[in-house]
Amino acid sequence: MTSKNQISFTGVIVYCVAIAALQFLAVPLFMIGNNPSDFGFINLPVLLVAGALLGCGLALLLLAFYGVLSFLGKTQIALLGLGFLFWWVLIAGFLLPVSVSAGMVDAQAAGIDTQHFILTAVAAVGLTWLSQTAARQYVLVFAIVLCLFTVATSMYSVSRSDLIRSTAAMEEKLPESTRLSAEKNVLVISLDGLQGHIVANLLREESDIAREFKDFTIYENALSQSPGTQASMVGELFGVRDYKALGNSLDEVKEELVNLGLADQIPLLYAEDAYQRYYPFGNDAQLDQNDVTATADSVEFLRYALARVATRYAVNSSASEYVFAALVDLLAEEGSDELAGRMRNHVGPDWDKLLVADIRKFDSYTRDLSVSDKPLSYRYLHFNFTHYPVDFDAQCAYRSDDRRWFDANQNEPGLENETRCALSKMGKFLQALRNLEVYDQSLVVFKSDHGHFTTYFADEPYNLEINKHNLLGYSRYRPLLMIKPARAVQDELVRRTDLVLLNDLAKTICLYGEGDVARSDCENFGGIDLLKTDNEDAGYFLYVVQTRASSYTFDSHFAAPIDSRLIEPLEVLSAIDGITLTASGDSNE
Repeated sequence: MTSKNQISFTGVIVYCVAIAALQFLAVPLFMIGNNPSDFGFINLPVLLVAGALLGCGLALLLLAFYGVLSFLGKTQIALLGLGFLFWWVLIAGFLLPVSVSAGMVDAQAAGIDTQHFILTAVAAVGLTWLSQTAARQYVLVFAIVLCLFTVATSMYSVSRSDLIRSTAAMEEKLPESTRLSAEKNVLVISLDGLQGHIVANLLREESDIAREFKDFTIYENALSQSPGTQASMVGELFGVRDYKALGNSLDEVKEELVNLGLADQIPLLYAEDAYQRYYPFGNDAQLDQNDVTATADSVEFLRYALARVATRYAVNSSASEYVFAALVDLLAEEGSDELAGRMRNHVGPDWDKLLVADIRKFDSYTRDLSVSDKPLSYRYLHFNFTHYPVDFDAQCAYRSDDRRWFDANQNEPGLENETRCALSKMGKFLQALRNLEVYDQSLVVFKSDHGHFTTYFADEPYNLEINKHNLLGYSRYRPLLMIKPARAVQDELVRRTDLVLLNDLAKTICLYGEGDVARSDCENFGGIDLLKTDNEDAGYFLYVVQTRASSYTFDSHFAAPIDSRLIEPLEVLSAIDGITLTASGDSNE
């Protein structure tokens, strides 16, 4: 974009503003636009204001850089430096990020993609040189087209996402997802990572807690088909089937489910009043947007944009830490409560703060519930405040601003206490249904998506690693599953020990709602009816990690077919080629 002839000072200003706008506005927008559903925690106005402020600061720094070198008689070097920075930000931001995206990793710890780093450096040098030649006009056209196309498509993607729609809906005060039917409800409440056997033990040992759930049946031998949230939820919606036969990645599986016409048969898509939260299909539930971390999360997201272009070293600098902290303080709303203040001293990973704040989402949904004249309502709502790591004590007090407490509670006793908190929240949800006089009219499912990390357990079988993976072992396949049918009245909690799967919810809920809407045969959903006790034996699939380096994503797992529910899954898994089971601590090579 430069030439050997010096450009005007106005041109220099344009250069500096372009670099700053790319870094803190265009690149973050591009990252969100790739998959807006992953960024529901973003407050878009806050993000844009923060990006504009940071952009102004960066533009001024670049102008100062140019001014100093120009004063020293090095104007051409300054222009070349600005040109190189422009091309670096453009290429790393849109094409070749220099940081590795690994999931659940703070920007400060993001790995460096060495190959992308080298390619970006070579491309930036080459394009800076070309911009000094007769080809500069073509290079300029390339830059303009790339920027306009990328920003336009990202803006279009965001404009059609729930980032915009949910904000508009909340501003119009249309909390349809909080309005239940007075006649019939199916309410699936999912809490991330709750360990099934811990819940079962607490309900067995503590009668006061168990009394709250006396109308429920707890399935003490429940399995999740996957150690990952989204793959588990796909099974929950579509039942038992070989999903690997539909595709290797979860995106491929979902696309094939749509192509086969199966997606149209789930309540989240066919029912008139159906809302979900974090599930892969359906209308998003609108919850109270007063999120104690909305401002901090939106500002912190810009760290990831910075790491994408400038690696973790730029993010870890003391200047960066100071600027981002000051920006959060500047943009934070007045009247922030105690939790928001304490979370500024959070000692766990930064991404965990968003999950901690989800406890307020659960509370707000419970508080805002109301009743309407709808004939039938479906809700599939997933909440993350019980996600790894442990952040709450038994009284639901946030404690992860205390390093000593945090380190002492990342274990099974810590999990047990946080589970007490979760059970108390479930009890309050049930009381809200009673207060609205829809408890008897509601089928209520309390579940988790999977169990917890294997490192939290010292005893077998929950400390067994699968293929030497120290996190996604046997414990991850042991979720919570409890069901209260509508109009259920029992003297005490019923316990079932037959082996069932979260996938069985698909057929169970299909059969429960049969006749309410036009629909196809519920036999399209493999599995059993959890509300019956005389089901025939049925096979199933578990999706397990391939190696100790596998992640929680579906494409790093393989299908393990199991023909019978009458055989303990550990016995079957240990006999399958490609699967080894080892106690945690015994797998180091």
